[in-house]
Amino acid sequence: MNIRTLGAILEAGYHIQPLDEWMSIDALQESNFRRVISMVYCYLQHGPVGHTLFFNLRGEKLGTGTNSTGSRHMGFSSCSTRAQQLYVISAPKVFCVGAFENIVIQVYGYTEEFDATISIKSYPDKKFTYSSGHVTLSTVNKFQNSALLTIQPKQLSGGQDPVSHVYLDVVSKHFSKSKKMPITYDNGFLFIHTDKPVYTPHQSVKVRVYSLNDDLKPAKRETVLTFIDPEGSEVDMVEENDYTGIISFPDFKIPSNPKYGVWTIRAKYKEDFSTTGTAYFEIKEYVMPHFSISIETENNFIGYKDFNNFEITIKAR
Repeated sequence: MNIRTLGAILEAGYHIQPLDEWMSIDALQESNFRRVISMVYCYLQHGPVGHTLFFNLRGEKLGTGTNSTGSRHMGFSSCSTRAQQLYVISAPKVFCVGAFENIVIQVYGYTEEFDATISIKSYPDKKFTYSSGHVTLSTVNKFQNSALLTIQPKQLSGGQDPVSHVYLDVVSKHFSKSKKMPITYDNGFLFIHTDKPVYTPHQSVKVRVYSLNDDLKPAKRETVLTFIDPEGSEVDMVEENDYTGIISFPDFKIPSNPKYGVWTIRAKYKEDFSTTGTAYFEIKEYVMPHFSISIETENNFIGYKDFNNFEITIKAR
């Protein structure tokens, strides 16, 4: 176990976040460094990529190194107690509004059962709790447990400015942690399907939208569809309710004198979420088909004395 191992973990998309004061890598004994790295490997194998791991190492000061702010990327901290105790909190780097977010707590060095409360609270005042869960850590679950928390979009409405951050709070009798977390309103997927890619004037565009949430299940949200011409002007806008996850919209009638080129169809949810979907179709001028017919004879002349039949070939192209 060495600094290269930790570097590979950081390259895999994980962030090591400090909890208290900092300690340089030289200040860690090899045995303790192995313990922490093994826990990171455990989360690389079983935890979702894109999560942030919060580490806290409790124990007597290790080695001869001193605390250093120059090693902040290492993310280890130390405080003075007798027994070495470690806890890890795994959470998404960004909370998605309307989605169930899995928060995982795992501890080492504890022998007695204890409870922890995980909460998502308003930022910056913490006056409102959007969601919370209670977990028990014991030998039965190997001191590892998780809670599913969700922020409902209606909880964030009513303010002048959209909410951009929340607090993630974890509280127990042994430790507590509060972390400012960003949130996103991008939830789900919108797929737009048309009956063909190219149209001519006077034709109609048949369109439907597949609306799914983050779990790839029908979202059932009211959806707005906008048709945009090649110059960027919005030509038509329609709204439809979603009952099954597949939304059928009225046909879009192409004008008799449209702007030729590539048009855009943009789908979005009417409220609460910022998710969008885009599709394209082309309008071309109708061109009358051209064809020709040619008649070819076998001979250029005939004589009445030896005339039996007269063969011709008709070609069309």
